[in-house]
Amino acid sequence: MSSTLFNKGKLQTWIRVAGTLLSGGLFIWLVARQDWVSVAVHLKKMPIWTLLLATLLILCGQFANAWRWHVLLHSQRIQAPLIKIIHIVFAGAFASNFLPSTIGGDALRVLSIIQYTEDRALGVSSVVIDRLLNVIGMLFFLPITAVVFGANVLEWLASQAMGMAGASFSPLLMVGQKAKDIWKQSLQQPVQKTLKLWLSQPLALFFALIISWMSVLVVFLGIWVNAQGIGISVTFYQVVAISALVYLLTLLPVSINGYGVREVAVTALYMRLGASLEQATTLAIVTRLLSLLSTLPGAIWLSALLASIPPITATSSQNGHG
Repeated sequence: MSSTLFNKGKLQTWIRVAGTLLSGGLFIWLVARQDWVSVAVHLKKMPIWTLLLATLLILCGQFANAWRWHVLLHSQRIQAPLIKIIHIVFAGAFASNFLPSTIGGDALRVLSIIQYTEDRALGVSSVVIDRLLNVIGMLFFLPITAVVFGANVLEWLASQAMGMAGASFSPLLMVGQKAKDIWKQSLQQPVQKTLKLWLSQPLALFFALIISWMSVLVVFLGIWVNAQGIGISVTFYQVVAISALVYLLTLLPVSINGYGVREVAVTALYMRLGASLEQATTLAIVTRLLSLLSTLPGAIWLSALLASIPPITATSSQNGHG
């Protein structure tokens, strides 16, 4: 049994690495065919205040994420100080920049929060429900994506990726089935058990969902500010349409933290709305860099958090499971 799980984990790691290389290679191909003089012109035209404001807004999104998790923990009487939750969230976001998808950052959050409760299952479930609420918050905006691009936008995006690269396949073609398989094999039962636990706190869940909307809207606003600074003529609701879809695509385990997948999707979707290749690629690069920059405070707290995590023994790992 353990050998089977190990093989599955190894296969998923290779799938992520292959997806990262393929989608990253596609983005490099896009970068190579553009006019870098034009990109430099777009960057020089960007007012410095747009970069500063966008960075501040993205940081606000991270603080809102910490607030949401704190609300959920408080509703289950896990008394972790808000300042410590901020440290954990930023450190987790920083770790996720270098680990597959967001799983590495969430694992750090789990190991950090179980120090504040004897019920380890409750600590783990708080991270699961926090992640789920963030995804639900994004799903709320998908109807806007359908209005802007049409219901078949994923099909179009996959065909664009294939056409631009001249490839015979694309990781985007596999993400739907892959997500379905992962849900059935790994997530369905744990999420259902978690929902039973947390549905007893409907007001806390609703308040946390409102915070989720706030956290993503400020990030969307930061992207829109950058787009205006680059000279891309898009409305705020069009930025919302693109950002919600791109976020959900990067959650799929076909690359490491969405590298390559995000950049290709951003470039293709903004070009469809009239941006030039240089403008769209510039926006993809700038927003990625600002997103990384916003997690840098987590580097300050990461080592301290790792040092404070107690070793998980066979006895203690059973706590909270009855």
